[in-house]
Amino acid sequence: MEMKIGVLYNTQNYEQFNYIDVNRDISKTHVLQLATKIRKKNLLHLSPMIVNGNMDVFDGQHRLGAAQMLNTPIYYLFDPDITHEDIITLNSTSNSWKPLDYLKYYTTKKIPSYIKLSGFLKNNPKLAIDTSLWLMAPVDWRNNLLQNFKAGLINISNYDHAADVASVLMTLCQIPGVSKRMVYKFEFIYAISATKMQGVFNMDKLTRKIEQENTLFMVCETQNDYLQLLKLTFGM
Repeated sequence: MEMKIGVLYNTQNYEQFNYIDVNRDISKTHVLQLATKIRKKNLLHLSPMIVNGNMDVFDGQHRLGAAQMLNTPIYYLFDPDITHEDIITLNSTSNSWKPLDYLKYYTTKKIPSYIKLSGFLKNNPKLAIDTSLWLMAPVDWRNNLLQNFKAGLINISNYDHAADVASVLMTLCQIPGVSKRMVYKFEFIYAISATKMQGVFNMDKLTRKIEQENTLFMVCETQNDYLQLLKLTFGM
């Protein structure tokens, strides 16, 4: 069948469609949630998938899974010129992608900085993506971090600094009684990073201070609170 742009097609031949590696991972939970909504009221015709000439699914893979689960027709639009890069545009306008989806996309596209970031996050799962980007970026790159990240533009020239701070955080988590929630607060991380950058950070002094007066760190709220406490700890 010769398909035309702008024509709404439907089918129950689900096997003819292909999933794309660079697209976000399939969430079984999301598929089940969609199936529940479709059972109540089927509006799939108002939200068709988008496919190319190879029947690769560029948008709507979860809808496809839900339709197949319910054995109901899936609707789709055809565009022979759509590319992998268009996946970002499609999903950013609908706000359906999360930061990890963008990370997977650019990592699969083999962009070196994203591959390195992906490895860093794998080794430091308690660090949020935005915090990791902030640690890795030079100061003049710290505005609009997530927006640039979604667009495929990140600067990780301070990667070694981020790895150094991450190592400190993991070490602190080994101290008995230390709250991991406190250690991975951005405000605390900011203070660790700042004192590292200033060349005044002292791991031995910080460890002794936390072991002796752990509650002091628990009552801090702002970046400046933590920074001033660290400076006092380091004798500044």
